Amino acid sequence: MLQHCVKSYLLVFMVAGATCIGPSWGADDEASPEAMTSMFLALGFKQTNSISSAACKVIVDVDQATVIKSVPLLQKLDVLNSDKTANELTQEPIKTTMATAIQIAAMQLKSFYDANASADKCQFAHNLISNDDYGNPRKYLMFSYGFDRGTYTKINWQNFRSPNLMKVSKGFTFNPEMGMRMRSE
Repeated sequence: MLQHCVKSYLLVFMVAGATCIGPSWGADDEASPEAMTSMFLALGFKQTNSISSAACKVIVDVDQATVIKSVPLLQKLDVLNSDKTANELTQEPIKTTMATAIQIAAMQLKSFYDANASADKCQFAHNLISNDDYGNPRKYLMFSYGFDRGTYTKINWQNFRSPNLMKVSKGFTFNPEMGMRMRSE
């Protein structure tokens, strides 16, 4: 369920200049971490990992403009609601970017732990990158949470629903400022 969209569409995935990044595969196969990273980048999700023996931190910067340009594809991938028109979703860019980030976060988390066998307890922060009223790029924290390998191994990733990340992670928190920004759209 979690990687349904990835498995179904990687062969023809072309967004923001990305080229074909993976073969078509069967239902039991997994996407490689490299293919997942390429897909995330093409959708506007840039991930920076900092892993040491003392700490583990993952920062995800989400480019709002790229997400909004990708709305039709995100709807085809079942990441965003296909009952709403693309125009409706682009009229609420903060809400649309936040909803996309929550859906993608679980896939990014799984890909991170798959690629980093030594990572255990990590802190994740997801930031919105958008222009302010003057056209200058700004970074706003959307949400953050902690996660560990023990929780990662408990999850049946084939059946995991992305919104449940808010329940199973440690201290999932939305930035209250983002709530105010969404209400003003």
